[in-house]
Amino acid sequence: HAGATQVELRVRLDTREIVADYRDDGVGFDPTLIEGVGLSSDAFGLFHVRERCAYLGGSLQIESSPGRGARFVVTLPARAGAGRERPDASTHRSR
Repeated sequence: HAGATQVELRVRLDTREIVADYRDDGVGFDPTLIEGVGLSSDAFGLFHVRERCAYLGGSLQIESSPGRGARFVVTLPARAGAGRERPDASTHRSR
């Protein structure tokens, strides 16, 4: 999609968080277009990633503009589920 010729991915892990920093020199896009997207939108994938990051107690930062490439920074707690309350396994029932 991006038409990139160069990409860079840096991943950092410490005791508090995992950070994945992705950059490319592709065609870029207007990141405001993913706000309030519908299910049929091409931007739904990024919307879903942002929602999943928030659910896990993290975040997704998007920096881009048309013709200027893109940067995505995913930050998550180092311990899975640290940002949300999990149901007690003893009281959770599947249907």
